[in-house]
Amino acid sequence: MQKTITLKKSGARKRRTYLPKLPISETRATLIYRILFIITPLLAFALVEMLNYNNAVTSFTPLQVCLNLIWYYLLELALYFIRGRVGSAVKWGLGVSWGIGMTNHYLILFRGRTLFPSDFLTLRTAANVAGEYSYRPDGMQLAATVIMIAYVVAVCLLPPQWERKKWSWKLFTPSLGVAAVFFLLFFQTGLLEKMNLEPSMWTTRGNGLALNFSLCLRYSHMSAPDGYSVEAMAALPDGLSAGVAAEEEEQPVNVIVIMGEAFPTCPCCRGWRPIRTPCPSYAD
Repeated sequence: MQKTITLKKSGARKRRTYLPKLPISETRATLIYRILFIITPLLAFALVEMLNYNNAVTSFTPLQVCLNLIWYYLLELALYFIRGRVGSAVKWGLGVSWGIGMTNHYLILFRGRTLFPSDFLTLRTAANVAGEYSYRPDGMQLAATVIMIAYVVAVCLLPPQWERKKWSWKLFTPSLGVAAVFFLLFFQTGLLEKMNLEPSMWTTRGNGLALNFSLCLRYSHMSAPDGYSVEAMAALPDGLSAGVAAEEEEQPVNVIVIMGEAFPTCPCCRGWRPIRTPCPSYAD
């Protein structure tokens, strides 16, 4: 009678698999995983920008594309060190990017602008009004979801990586060094100004989601102007009032402008059509 003996590598934890696996060798599977590790951020960038109403190829300059891709590669690299497997980093990287793209797509539909760093400070307000919106996915969201699921399923068909990669300081240290240099150049130098890169504040979809978000994050800080002090602020109102009264005999006319972007989402104003003419009650 023959007995079947299964040898299991030390440190490997066998996981349950539900999908059939392709009959390829471990060496070829490793090569495919490495190729997927390179091309997955490209697909993630394309999906996110599709949900951002952009074309990943024609909507940006080569510099903008490269700076966007750096963030996607950094995300995938971080997931690799966390998960310890290339295949897991590939699937999680695409899934996280898809989730961010879907969230940003809803923000564009509901508010007319993309995701900003300041949005994380208003999560409580967003939660309070979340029930007033319809979350039925549109055709673009369904297409992105189908592509994401198909890609993840295709990766799952590869032979599984049973063994988690051991922590390697030889790989982590240079990766951390490259990321630190990029962060330093991006957030602490004037390199972006020399490249004429600035946040897209009008359409908010310029630069690409990842790049525009990081550019807004770079400038999301406040610093005191030159000569600022508590004493100077205390003395400012009296002196300013006297100067204005001396220079101007009559007060200027105050023009009050009410932005109408919030009215279409108000339950009591649905079906109301705003006047397209700017300042209809004002004439020369």
